[in-house]
Parts: sequence; structure tokens; C-alpha cells
Amino acid sequence: IHPSTKVTKQIEFGSACPQYLWKNASELSRIRPKYFAEEYYPKLLKYISRQNEGQCLYMNIYQPQIKNLKERLPVLLFVHGDGYDMGTGAAFDGAILASYTRTIVVTINYRLGPFGSIVRVANGISVHSM
Repeated sequence: IHPSTKVTKQIEFGSACPQYLWKNASELSRIRPKYFAEEYYPKLLKYISRQNEGQCLYMNIYQPQIKNLKERLPVLLFVHGDGYDMGTGAAFDGAILASYTRTIVVTINYRLGPFGSIVRVANGISVHSM
């Protein structure tokens, strides 16, 4: 948290659910666009590589620091996407959005891949593509 955001620190970031980790970017590029393999995946990896199954269900709540608040603030619930196989709510810093928009920002993590549902079935077809 940066002092300039004026956001109070409520709790530590929650862990991300464990995900299948590809051996290298070339393996990933067969199923995702090249940009994803080269740009997004390495950034996401730092959030998912050190996690285990028991530490993945967290809710991150960001609140702007406002003295003498007398009004109700809008709440934004952000649920990350990515086809139910990877991702984390902790990859997005809600503190900045909360600070600049006077909004309470909530991000969540949910079980993905083998910890959330069956990811692959016969012939490599995803359950979610049926």
C-alpha cells in the first residue's frame, strides 16, 4: 500500500488457488495466445507458484481512508475470469481504485482447475467448452 493512495490496510493479501504450472512458455502457447504466454503468465506466476490447496479462499477488501465518513459508499465486487483454469483476485490492486473512486473494492479467489472442477475430459476437451 502506498501512502499516496490513502487506503487503510485491512488484512494481508490472500493466497491464490494452486494451478497447473506449465513447464515453459512454448507449452502454454499451444493453448493460449502468444501474448498471454509471454506477458501475462510470467506476471501471474508469482501469485500462484507458492500456494497450496488449503490457502486459496480469500476475500480482499479495499476501503478508501476517509475521515468522518457519513455516507454509504458503493461496493465493486471483482471476480477474475480466465476460463475456470487459472487466475487470482490478488493480481489486481484494489487499493488504487478504492482511493480514486471513493469505492469499496472487493476481490475474491475461488477454487480453479483440479481444485474447483474437472478441467479436462476425454480428448483434451474442457468441461467448460461443452
